Amino acid sequence: MITAMAALLIVAAPPVWIDGDLASTIKRTKRPILVDVYADWCSPCNQLSMEVLDAEGGKRLLRRAIGVKVDFDTEQGQKVVRDYGVINLPTTLVLDSKGKEMGRVEGYPGRREYVAAVRAVFKGHAGVKNLEKKVRETPGDWSAVIDLAQARLVRGFEDDANNDLLMAIARGGAIGARAGRIWGRWLMRVKKDFVIGTQHFLAMMKKFKGTKFEHGFRYWAAKGWQAQNQHAKAIALFDEWIGNDPRNIDAHSYKSDFMVANGYDLGVTLLTIQGGISLDDEKAWLHYLLARVHMKRHEYSKASLAIERALGLEPKKAIFKNLANRIEFKRGPFKGIPKR
Repeated sequence: MITAMAALLIVAAPPVWIDGDLASTIKRTKRPILVDVYADWCSPCNQLSMEVLDAEGGKRLLRRAIGVKVDFDTEQGQKVVRDYGVINLPTTLVLDSKGKEMGRVEGYPGRREYVAAVRAVFKGHAGVKNLEKKVRETPGDWSAVIDLAQARLVRGFEDDANNDLLMAIARGGAIGARAGRIWGRWLMRVKKDFVIGTQHFLAMMKKFKGTKFEHGFRYWAAKGWQAQNQHAKAIALFDEWIGNDPRNIDAHSYKSDFMVANGYDLGVTLLTIQGGISLDDEKAWLHYLLARVHMKRHEYSKASLAIERALGLEPKKAIFKNLANRIEFKRGPFKGIPKR
């Protein structure tokens, strides 16, 4: 990536993603803008970059738009989160030349699906008017209702969106869980209301207890406690899960991931990860987390072995490949790691 000013001056150069200030880009271009909001720790963000944005697919998208990459964890990233109501990662914002949102693509559904979704936004299929039309034409389609509610929410129509999301939550099931995630992440990521956000996710845990959605809400409730510096309450949510089901590998994986993400004591985190691996040595994500901890402890040989194991289990995982490259840079080349 290059700076915004340099990229805009090099008119004849091949299309590239700009690592720069979005506001400056909007002032200097008359073209549509694609904004990739990403985080280094986000697995689908890494996959999207490797398979599309930094590959031929990304170059083709940039034939009709300026591309800007924005790191969620930077000051600029948080401004974009506030200004555009970004609640999921990755999010690709599709803006007109004046910075007005035309639509967005959230997550990474796969190369073809992603490119098709971006093109659909360019064609105007993701605008609020189109979503309103779909709701009118397909009564009872709660997925369409939620799409419209989210589109309204991120454009500042919070009350209208909240009413529809609450009705969807009341229905339960996958529809209710999706609505619950949207509203909770809006509270936490955009509004920064961690008190209400935590209460919301705790309520979602209770409502969806015993379903496949319960523990995703648990993780977000823990994030809420963490943001309030209530570390003991955050960890207690995972310990409760493990206490009820000691051999549940997902419980150990969620706790390990949370501890790594939030900078808990490396020694304690290491023991937690190793405990999970002792239950299931083929859980690739735990080996990846182990590599991250060893890297933080400057134990590069151990980090190399851990990420090699993760890649052996999931060789196409972009986030594993990127960490392996960073470890290799720190340690120097080593044998055994799959070619990247």
